[in-house]
Amino acid sequence: MPQKIRLISEFSFPAVLFHAALVSAEYWQARVAELDGPHAELSLHREADGVLVATVSKPVAPDQIPPRLARVWPSGLRLDYAEHWSPLVAGAARAEIRGSIAGVGTMAGSCELRDGVDGCVSEYSVTVDSGIPMAGRLIAGAFAKGIIEDSGAVDAFTERWLRREHA
Repeated sequence: MPQKIRLISEFSFPAVLFHAALVSAEYWQARVAELDGPHAELSLHREADGVLVATVSKPVAPDQIPPRLARVWPSGLRLDYAEHWSPLVAGAARAEIRGSIAGVGTMAGSCELRDGVDGCVSEYSVTVDSGIPMAGRLIAGAFAKGIIEDSGAVDAFTERWLRREHA
């Protein structure tokens, strides 16, 4: 059964600075190194229209596996996801987000970045799904929980990154 996640975060930096981080190779390298661990892999490329595509592959944390499924869950699973960031236009940008854990679950959605009253607002909306019979709800729930936790860590990292870069 699909699970929808919607998260809204406010930041003290304007969208132009926030977006500059999200389309920076240095930001992504630091973010993946700090948040995703030594076994994560990052690929970056910029398309002709200026869109940055960041692709990350990282091991699934053991605590993100539902306990009842841990015995049958294949070891070595990786979460693969990509963010396609558009250029910033009139104080707003959008990312298309896609991800999967091979054969176990998928996610698809977007992130809207826009200027706010005292900084910027990031609105993240994604649907998580698992087509595995009988266990799909547990798997999608665990996947969604991990995404929510990761989102908080990414928000905190980005705020720290921006403070360091613009202190």
